[in-house]
Amino acid sequence: MTWPTKTDFVDGDVLTAAQVNNIGTNLNLADPTGITDGYVLTADGADSMGWEAASAGAYTLLDSSSLASLTTKTVSSIPGTYRALYFSLENMYAGSTSYFSMNLNTGGGYNVISFRQGPSNTTTTTEASFNVGSFTVPGASGREIGTVSTQPTRIVGFVYDYASDKKQVTIQLFINRYPAASYATGGFQQTTGAAITSVKFDFTSALTAGTLNLYGVK
Repeated sequence: MTWPTKTDFVDGDVLTAAQVNNIGTNLNLADPTGITDGYVLTADGADSMGWEAASAGAYTLLDSSSLASLTTKTVSSIPGTYRALYFSLENMYAGSTSYFSMNLNTGGGYNVISFRQGPSNTTTTTEASFNVGSFTVPGASGREIGTVSTQPTRIVGFVYDYASDKKQVTIQLFINRYPAASYATGGFQQTTGAAITSVKFDFTSALTAGTLNLYGVK
């Protein structure tokens, strides 16, 4: 296909049949008749264009699971085709005190970046300690998973560059306590070279409720 290039038409010019046919051919390529809703007009890499399905959203759901009655949840066979992973553990509470930890692949090779815990009923903002063998949010007041259904815990975070040799993780934990909520926020780095293909979440006692969603981020 040769795209029309004449840009100096003036009043009185007459188009040749070849010029008219050229314009018609190009306009027909953009004809939306019969095209599925949501398709977009794109270049095809061969000096032409066509209608193609729009790319999916930035977040692709890889796993959605209930956490009720679980002490561990592993998402495996994670493809390496995304820029990052996003995890969200929602509406969690446990029948008895339960602490959270997280492993990438089989764990190991963790370097702590930082971690802060926020105000709660009994604590002020302080530096938190770590179990860097599996990155554990410490089991002090204000950082464990709540045990009351009306005060659920939410944990969210990102695993950046998870297919590279160094993976950085940011994480936030929030407990909807009354009268004062509490939170913890921070991150860590895993320095082992293998790409992340599985993520494991552990709890020291079984959860009564909760939902895990894991997304690949473009």
